[in-house]
Amino acid sequence: MSARPSRPAILGVGLGLALLASGWTYWRGAAAPALATAAAVAVTPPDARAAARQRAPAAPPAQPQPQPQPQQDGAGAPVDLFAPVNWDAPAAAAPAPAAAVAPAPPQAPALPFEYLGRTEVAGRSGVVRVHLRRGNEVFSVSEGGNIDEHYLLYAIGPDALQIDYLPMAARQTLVIGIK
Repeated sequence: MSARPSRPAILGVGLGLALLASGWTYWRGAAAPALATAAAVAVTPPDARAAARQRAPAAPPAQPQPQPQPQQDGAGAPVDLFAPVNWDAPAAAAPAPAAAVAPAPPQAPALPFEYLGRTEVAGRSGVVRVHLRRGNEVFSVSEGGNIDEHYLLYAIGPDALQIDYLPMAARQTLVIGIK
């Protein structure tokens, strides 16, 4: 059974090969221009170089390099690329005061009860108890009875319950969907 090389060993060999290849490429590229220049100088005799310089036309005068121009906006004014920028939204102007509107009359909160069912009390004809739930609390109430200190069951209909919110004397309807 042969031993399998470990992953770190394989990665180390790969890294070494990559370094060798990059070093070879660097030294090969750096040495090539130097060798070409040396070969050209060695082949040309010194007196031939001087004669070539005299025959060659003089180099044209150096042209001034164009200087980068600052960026300009559409109107020709320079643009400051590093100007501070405020990213906050501008303060909104205060809206014009609306005409004085009378506040809406207070309303009773939404009914917090869920209908669970109804039962008829045995021995008493027409007496019905309704079972309601609010969170973890269960209430069994007859018509005209208090559900808690804030609500009173006013009437039991075939498909809705009439519940009074006592602090505001407001009547609300809880649809139970039985027909």
